[in-house]
Amino acid sequence: MQPEANSTSENLGAFLQDTMTWDLAGHDFSVVPGVRVAYQRTKPKDLFNLANSTLTTDELETLYGSFSDTQVLPSLSFLYDLTPRLTTYIQYKRGAQFPNASQMYGSWNLSLILPRHLRTAFVS
Repeated sequence: MQPEANSTSENLGAFLQDTMTWDLAGHDFSVVPGVRVAYQRTKPKDLFNLANSTLTTDELETLYGSFSDTQVLPSLSFLYDLTPRLTTYIQYKRGAQFPNASQMYGSWNLSLILPRHLRTAFVS
């Protein structure tokens, strides 16, 4: 089994939207703008458990590092009431997917970031 770092992840999000409605030819027409802010921070921990004669704790800290990202994700919807019980809409929303700890610190990507002379110690 290849080494993986223990890690902690923090995910935060906030969402804000408003609905503006007008009467359009006897039917409700609404515009719904919105914005979502998503934040993730992932940090390795307990790197001393992975240190060995090939890599020191400082080298592992450089190798694994930490990751944080913030995304601003807009949305916009247009709604039109055809009847009191039937509404049509067009909607745009932007999304984001942050990498999980296994994708960031898993052994599958070590061959891409390790120096060539250290690859044989981890990648078979």
